[in-house]
Amino acid sequence: MISLIGLPLSAALEAHDRFMLANRWHLTPSPDHAVERYVWTLLSFQPGASVLLEEARLEHDVMRDQSVGEERIAAQRRKISQAFKSQLAVALEHIPDSARAGAIA
Repeated sequence: MISLIGLPLSAALEAHDRFMLANRWHLTPSPDHAVERYVWTLLSFQPGASVLLEEARLEHDVMRDQSVGEERIAAQRRKISQAFKSQLAVALEHIPDSARAGAIA
C-alpha cells in the first residue's frame, strides 16, 4: 500500500480507519485502559498527525465518560474532523506519480 499511494496517505487512511469515532471501541475508565490510552501513542509508528488525532479522540472519550455537555463534545468532534481533513490534505500532496489515475475531464 505504501509503495502504491505513499507513506503519508497510507498513514492517514490507516489512522482514520482504525480510530474514527463511529468505528472504534470505547476504552472504559479503568487502570488497564488508562495505560493503553497513553502508551499506545508513545509506542506507535504512526506519524505525529495520527498520534495527535488519537489524543483528540481519547479526550473525546474522557469528555463522554465525565458527561461533559454536548456543546463541548460537538466542539471536540469538529476539532477531530478538522485535524483529519488537514492530515489528509497534506498526505494528498505526497502521492507517488505511479498512483495517479490521470485527470478528470
